[in-house]
Amino acid sequence: MYFCPKCNYSFDISKATAEDKELSVEDNRKVLDNPDSAVKRVKADKNLNEYRAEFKLEDLEKNAHYIKLNDDDKAKMTVLFDAPSSIIGGIMFKCNNCNYKKRITETIKLYQLHVDSMYSVYRSIDDNKLLFMNPIYPRTRDYSCKNINCISHKDEKNKEAVFFREKDSYLTNYICGTCYNSWKV
Repeated sequence: MYFCPKCNYSFDISKATAEDKELSVEDNRKVLDNPDSAVKRVKADKNLNEYRAEFKLEDLEKNAHYIKLNDDDKAKMTVLFDAPSSIIGGIMFKCNNCNYKKRITETIKLYQLHVDSMYSVYRSIDDNKLLFMNPIYPRTRDYSCKNINCISHKDEKNKEAVFFREKDSYLTNYICGTCYNSWKV
């Protein structure tokens, strides 16, 4: 889960509109005008990531030099027709509270599914910190942290926790806002 840097609300994922041109990425790759120049680059073992095609894929497939290439070289040629790799098709984070927008790049992991159920049982301190910062979860000051070394036992001002129920369970999960330790009741 990702949060807005301005107001700490959770981001929504939305599609970029025509108004969001400042978030779009320019394609600064060099232009190849015809299929013959692309085939020459492949035969010379040049990196085709630096180039983009200004001709249609159908024109390339009809080209006599392209037909003579082996399958590996043909696969390399598909890079010419890909969109710029620094943005995922116009997808962006949007804050519904303050209207802050941020584009989503390839380095951001949006979703990960663990088939093994053991991963879903254990959460790291960083996961607990993110869950605690979520403004949707209810909060309480009436709890006793299970971490014996937690400061919340001595200082009542810093004592705050979030609680929630996991799917298909009646157990309530608590996350201490001081030490980010979690436990079930």
